[in-house]
Amino acid sequence: MKTSYLLHTLLILLSQSASADITAWDYDMTSPPVGWSFDPLWEFTTEGVLFDQYVNSPWASRAGEILSPEVTVPASCDSVVLNLEQDLYMHCSGMGGNSEVKVSYRLDGGSWINLLRVLYFLETTDPIHYYIPASAGEVIELKIDGAVWCGSDLHPGSASIDWLLYDLNLTFYGEALSLQSGSWGAIKNSFN
Repeated sequence: MKTSYLLHTLLILLSQSASADITAWDYDMTSPPVGWSFDPLWEFTTEGVLFDQYVNSPWASRAGEILSPEVTVPASCDSVVLNLEQDLYMHCSGMGGNSEVKVSYRLDGGSWINLLRVLYFLETTDPIHYYIPASAGEVIELKIDGAVWCGSDLHPGSASIDWLLYDLNLTFYGEALSLQSGSWGAIKNSFN
């Protein structure tokens, strides 16, 4: 009995002193998360969701976006962090080739704010990792855009994007959140 009591007390203390967090989104992006909308140019694969587009004729363009549902920042949250793993290759040629990728958020239905915006050329596997300055009670939405387009006959060119996104995670952090994330009943049931 004494050992069980000490073990339970230790678990409670550890859960309260550990880094507190609530995971709002945690998706491997191999299938559409419930409530999200995806332009048909985004293709779901066994690795994640892929925007793989190429244009080379005058005035040709392809653009696709992903929109998240709304999520409300919980009380006692002091920081919001977005992490998204990626494999990105962007290329343009000639004077008329253009490519762009963007990751944006908005709060309470306001204007979109870019976390990431890249034009023309980039090859990277660095994760998209950003702090979103949101406060408790605010509503967050996320938008991801990919686009390629070409200019006129006078300025020919081509553009391509191969952008794979996987392991998308949005986490709320805060000292008091640990008290909300578990209960005595949940801790007790974890031993059964």
